[in-house]
Amino acid sequence: MNHQFYKSMNYKHKLLFIFLLFSEVIFCQKCFTIFDNVSKSKIAYANIWRDNKIFMNSDSLGSFCINESEIKSKFEISCFGYKSQYLNTERDSIFLDIDEIIIEEVVIKKPLLKNKIKYGNYKIRNAGLVATYEMQIAELGKVFLTNDSIQRYFNKLKIATFASNSNRILGIKIYSLDDNKQPNIVITDKIIISNIKKGSHITSIDLSNLSLSVPKIGFFISIQFLLLEQNKQHGTYNKEWFYYEPSIGANMNSKGNEYFYLSEKGSWKKNENCDLNIQVELIN
Repeated sequence: MNHQFYKSMNYKHKLLFIFLLFSEVIFCQKCFTIFDNVSKSKIAYANIWRDNKIFMNSDSLGSFCINESEIKSKFEISCFGYKSQYLNTERDSIFLDIDEIIIEEVVIKKPLLKNKIKYGNYKIRNAGLVATYEMQIAELGKVFLTNDSIQRYFNKLKIATFASNSNRILGIKIYSLDDNKQPNIVITDKIIISNIKKGSHITSIDLSNLSLSVPKIGFFISIQFLLLEQNKQHGTYNKEWFYYEPSIGANMNSKGNEYFYLSEKGSWKKNENCDLNIQVELIN
């Protein structure tokens, strides 16, 4: 009987230890929520920057958490359509002001589903691109030049993707081009979120509901890796090492094609030896 008593007490002590350890993990983080300062609605998938690199994203409810050991770092919050601001760690709620951006006139019409034209190729691929665990690459994309006299509209986007789990999500944005034919201003009013299936697939994203006209000289399709827990994939042998899925199909050593990646805040750089496997379908 005494043996059973001590065995029971030992079991309870183990449970208490596990509970205290779990509690310590929980309370070692400080969580924040991002709001629109006017509507007070939560802002999903905002970028949280540290040292000029995207550190993480807010989740679908506008929330994110930072470890207490990192809380003294200087963080900046940014999201398309809002003014950026530095994080005040003494407040749990963050309110972003709307930033008015003037862009070229965009004609919105209901497009006719005919005379489709396609740019890019999603079929040939021999590599996959992911966001590294150092979080130095979180957004990349490809320039498409049109020089088309016919007014066209975005209809469909196809991307070669791979995901080891079914809960992966990806962000899509469309930019206009500047005079140097590089990404300039975001012309989509929000990030387009796409759910990625498990395994290797050609992910098709419907753009027709945007009713968005194509800029005359061309456009830039941006793929944003969302630095969220649900997108993390840990290494097979080293569980502390991880990267962010889904993987985007690419064709290495593809001369004459290139893609841009965001290596530092506001700075696009060109990779001239790799082509992204994405295709854009336009209609008139």
